[in-house]
Amino acid sequence: MRDAIIENNNNNNNAPPSPFSSPPPPQAILERLKDYVQESVFAVWNELFPGERDLLINDLEVVDLPRMDRIIRCSLRSQGLSVAAIEPVPEDSVSTVEERTPWMEDGIESHL
Repeated sequence: MRDAIIENNNNNNNAPPSPFSSPPPPQAILERLKDYVQESVFAVWNELFPGERDLLINDLEVVDLPRMDRIIRCSLRSQGLSVAAIEPVPEDSVSTVEERTPWMEDGIESHL
């Protein structure tokens, strides 16, 4: 199906750019995220448009992962919890970009 979407977008010059025809995330950032078991940040990479990918990469480049790790560990220790107490969010609790779009539009309209 993905190939059909890409082919359809390549044949239609009026269509918006396909988010599916993207290069992979930058390897250096992916490796840095893996060090902190945060590579799932790229789970929706192929759903993003090029400008959104650029924003994500720019944000990730300035995140101080070692500092965040220290803060989380300190917070857990102060509550008597171990780092093992942190578990990934279940996939069925994560929404897609399409599911979030109406919420974002409602939020934007409420601020106008």
